[in-house]
Amino acid sequence: MAADLFPPPLSYCWTMIFFEKAFALCEVMLYF
Repeated sequence: MAADLFPPPLSYCWTMIFFEKAFALCEVMLYF
């Protein structure tokens, strides 16, 4: 997983960003 390439705090930030975008994408697919 890409998280292995980053120190823990940074990978946590990237994980939150990824899930936030994935969640937004799911919302878009639900509404359209």
